[in-house]
Amino acid sequence: MNNRLTIEIYGTKYSITTSEASEYVEQLASEIDTALFDLMRRGGISLNQALLLLGLQYLDAQKKSEESADHLRSQVAEYLDDAAKARMELAEALQKIDRLEREKR
Repeated sequence: MNNRLTIEIYGTKYSITTSEASEYVEQLASEIDTALFDLMRRGGISLNQALLLLGLQYLDAQKKSEESADHLRSQVAEYLDDAAKARMELAEALQKIDRLEREKR
């Protein structure tokens, strides 16, 4: 379902169509608006420079999040491998115990 909504960033209104929830998109727009106002308040840079800096900041955060997710996936895969090895070792140990008990009789 596509939502058509109007968001405002740094005093300019944008009409957009999105499949995301309107509250979510409005929150994103609000975060960008706040970050942009903060950069512009510091002065010394143009709107385009501020937008470029925000773009770099958000892209950096995305890349770091992707790297973190990849690292977590790798760790989970290692843990699953370790668990599978432990299950095999347990099965072998139980078989050995069973064999030794049978030999003992």
